[in-house]
Amino acid sequence: MRLRLPVLLACAVALAGCAREPARKPDVIVIVVDTLRADRLGLSGYERPTSPVLDALARDGAAFTDCTAQSSWTRPSMVSLLHGRYFTAYRDAPDPELATLPETFRAAGYRTLGVSANLLLKTQFGFDRGFELYDDRRANKEPEATMSIPRTFEQVCADLWPLLDTAESTSAERRPLFLYLQPFDPHAPYFEHAEYDAELPTRGIDPRFDPKWHADELARLGFTGTPEDPTGERALRFCAYQRGLYDQEVRYADAWLGKLLDGLRVRGLLDRAVVALVSDHGEGLWDHVAWLEPAKQIGAPPQQLFYQQHGAHLYQEAIRTPFVLWGAGVPKGLRVDAAIENVDLYPTLLELADVPLPAGLHGQSAVPHVRRESPPARELVYSTVLLGDCVREVASGLVYIEPSELGRKYRTEPELYDLRSDPRERVNVASARPADVARLAEALRAWRAKYPTESRLGEKSEAEIKLMNSLGYSGEHYGGK
Repeated sequence: MRLRLPVLLACAVALAGCAREPARKPDVIVIVVDTLRADRLGLSGYERPTSPVLDALARDGAAFTDCTAQSSWTRPSMVSLLHGRYFTAYRDAPDPELATLPETFRAAGYRTLGVSANLLLKTQFGFDRGFELYDDRRANKEPEATMSIPRTFEQVCADLWPLLDTAESTSAERRPLFLYLQPFDPHAPYFEHAEYDAELPTRGIDPRFDPKWHADELARLGFTGTPEDPTGERALRFCAYQRGLYDQEVRYADAWLGKLLDGLRVRGLLDRAVVALVSDHGEGLWDHVAWLEPAKQIGAPPQQLFYQQHGAHLYQEAIRTPFVLWGAGVPKGLRVDAAIENVDLYPTLLELADVPLPAGLHGQSAVPHVRRESPPARELVYSTVLLGDCVREVASGLVYIEPSELGRKYRTEPELYDLRSDPRERVNVASARPADVARLAEALRAWRAKYPTESRLGEKSEAEIKLMNSLGYSGEHYGGK
């Protein structure tokens, strides 16, 4: 016993020290790259070199290849992501009755810092909740400026470093950091980046653009053209050029993602961190006919007849988004093909940081996938916009889109697509497969009943609508005028 006593005392001292100084929780860094289509990235199999940095991050961490955003417009999508919940009616601001992701981290002892270049995610709409510091400045800082110009990724980084350095220098103790960043690129309007012209020319090379399908649709819809462009060929070349610009914008954002990670690394913020990269939604890029009133389709130029942006429909290009995890607790080289959703980010980050989950989250943690366990497969994934709802049956690859009462002004019938045979959702098979339509329509009804939501439609102020219009969002698609 005398021989063992020193050893026992040493163990007791060590255990007491551990009790006094628990291991610090990891820093958590969330990067929401705005308007980033999953299928325009190398990690998703895209042929063009748009995303070398993100591809490398995915190879060094975990890439989830089947992620669905809960809306194709920023504000509803981010409300859902920040709450880890489904919203089955129009919601475009955080719910004051529900804890946001940064609020939960702050309650767990984290410093919380947010920087958003998307001007729709303003403090005045409640998107600053839970942040000790939330920077939502615009690029043109003059108060008298009538137009609001979002900051570029480069400007976001330039504004971030002094905020981080000040927070570090004034902090009495080194608490773990929750950092949220949402750059605006590659959101429209798309700009040229000549430094990528050699690798990503904007004209003549787009492996996913199908001018024959566009020409056939123009003919089906009775397009007559103009003397300068009778067939619409010139307009379609413009659309293809804009798609090339989008690729350059993705490459620009990817390059600045690398510089952001480098800046975090030299500050020691990646030494023990969890990094999550996601997006709020994708982009239309003229892959589908726009949801226009039938009378307005006649004579519409191709740039308007086909849909460029996001927020009005729920086709896969608008809701399939990247989901990459890297860092503490994440194995290298993991590829997960199981379906997940953006609502899963909330519980996933909390579990990776060993922070208790609040009650009532709708998302499912992806950590069992990270640990190479075999969690129950998600059978259905959901998205919603003002014009309708969408459910995808993962096992069958069937996508069912049901127009809302408002949406029936534009599309009177539901749509059903089989992604296995028709990945671009070009052939609506709803009339030929009534049993599948009935089954998935019932799934949507059950989803709405399980997650009832009080709508905020019609609550926008004139100032809010003016801001939306200045950013290119107008009309009832977005709850405006």
